[in-house]
Amino acid sequence: MSEQTAGYGVRPSRGSGVEWLIGLWSRNSPTKVLQWLGSKWKDWTLSTRFLIASTIVICTTMICVGGWIDSRIKKSVVQNAAAASARYMEALIGPAVQEMAQRTTLTPRAKLVISDLIEDTSLGRSILEIKIWRSDGTIAFSSDGRHVGEKPPMTTELAGALSGRVMADFDDKTDIESVDERLYGKPIFEVYAPLYERNTDRIVAISEFYEDATELIRDFTIARQQSWLVVGALTFGMLALLFGIVHRGSLLILTQKGALETQINELALLLKQNEDLRARVTSANSSSAKVSDQVLSRVGADLHDGPAQLLSFALLRLHEVSAGLPADIVARRADAIDAVTRATQDALKEIRNISAGVSVPEVDRLPAAAVLRMAIDQHERRTGTVVREDIGDLPCDLSSALKICAFRLVQEGLNNAFRHASGLGQTVRAVKQGPVVIVEVSDRGQGFVQDGQSTGNGTLGLCGLRHRIEALGGSFSVTSVAGSGTILTAMLPCSIET
Repeated sequence: MSEQTAGYGVRPSRGSGVEWLIGLWSRNSPTKVLQWLGSKWKDWTLSTRFLIASTIVICTTMICVGGWIDSRIKKSVVQNAAAASARYMEALIGPAVQEMAQRTTLTPRAKLVISDLIEDTSLGRSILEIKIWRSDGTIAFSSDGRHVGEKPPMTTELAGALSGRVMADFDDKTDIESVDERLYGKPIFEVYAPLYERNTDRIVAISEFYEDATELIRDFTIARQQSWLVVGALTFGMLALLFGIVHRGSLLILTQKGALETQINELALLLKQNEDLRARVTSANSSSAKVSDQVLSRVGADLHDGPAQLLSFALLRLHEVSAGLPADIVARRADAIDAVTRATQDALKEIRNISAGVSVPEVDRLPAAAVLRMAIDQHERRTGTVVREDIGDLPCDLSSALKICAFRLVQEGLNNAFRHASGLGQTVRAVKQGPVVIVEVSDRGQGFVQDGQSTGNGTLGLCGLRHRIEALGGSFSVTSVAGSGTILTAMLPCSIET
C-alpha cells in the first residue's frame, strides 16, 4: 500500500509554522542573512556560536526524527483502526455474504442486514456507507443503492483487498472512486476488507465501508501532540545541557584569555623597558668609547708635546756636547756617546709611534671608506709594507663612534699582521650587507692557536677591541689556523640606538 493511497501523505495547512518560516526566509534575502551572520560570527562568544550552531543541527535532526515518528504513529493508528474495522465487518457482514460463494447477487435478507449496520451504533462505530464488491470488481451492493452492477476502474485499494490484504484510506481527497462519499462533509476513514468463504481461504467478496474519522483524527492529533511534546522536551533538554557545559567552558576560556592578555601586556611592558635599558646601555657604551678615545688622544698629544720634545732637545744638546769636546776625549767616549744617542733616538721613535697609535683622527667629516683608507695609509707609511684593500660602498651616515671603531679594528689588525706575520698578505675588506657593515683584516702568516686571550702588544689588543665592538652592538670574531694566517672579522650595525 503506497503512502498516498494509505492516507499518509498529510500536507501542512496554509497557515502552518513551516510555511510561515519559509515565507519569512523568502522575504528576507538569504544572502543578506548569511552575510550578517558571517560578520557577527567572530564577535560572538564560543557559547553563543555553539548555541546557534547546535540549535540548527539538533533542531533539524529532531524535526526529521519527529516527522518520522509522526508518520509511524499515523501509519500505526491507520493500520490498527483498519484491522479492527476489518474484524468488525468480518464478524457482521461475513455470514450475510456467504451465499456469494455460489451466486453473484445478495438476497434481500442479506441486503437488509447490511443496511441495518449503518444505523447500528451499539459498538461505538459510525458507519456512513457500505459497498460489497464481487471478486471480479463489480459492485454487488451499495447502501445508497447507486452504482450497483457497475464495474468501475480497478483501484489500488480494491486490488490490494482482492489479494487478501486490508487496505485503508484516511481522508484521501484524491481517490476518484470515492468522490460521492466526500459529500458527507466529515473526515472519512475508508476500509477495504476481504470477506472469506467459511473455513476456507477463498475470497467471496470485498467489503468497502466508510467510517466517521472524527474520533480517529482526535486520537491521532493527541498522539502527535504528545510525540512532538516529547521530542521538543528532549531537544530543549539536550540544548540546555550542552549549552551549560559549553558556556562554562567558554567562561573559563574567557577568564584564561583575559589573564593571558594581561600577562602579554605585562611582558610587552617589560620588553619595552628592556629595550629602553639596552638602548641606554648602548648609548652609555658609545659615550664611554668616545671618552676613551678623547683620553687616548690627549695622552698621545701629551706624549708628543712632552717626552718627545724633551728627547728631541736632549739629542740636539748631545750633538752639541760631543761636537765641543776635544778630539781625544771624543775618541775615548765615542762608544758611550753612540750608545746614548741610539737609545735616545729609539725612545723618541717609540714615543712617536705610541703617540700616533693612540691619537684619534678627525672622522666627523670623513666618510667611512676614507677613515679605513686613512688607517691603511698610516700603516703603510709607518711600516713600509703594502696592504691590499677591498672596500665597497659603505654608508655615509655612520656615527663617529662606529667609524672610530672600524679605524681601531684596521689599525690593530694591521699592527698584529706586521708584528706576527711580517706584513705577509695584509688585506683589508669592508662591505655593507643589509643592516650591518662587515670589516675584515687578514694576513697569510703562521697564525696561532686561539686561547681566548688578547694577542699582540698594541694599544688596544684583541680583547679590548672585542669589548669596544660589542659595546656598540656589533660582533667580533677571530679565525686563525696555524700555518694558514689570521682573519679578524667585525660586524658593525649601521646605526646605534640611543
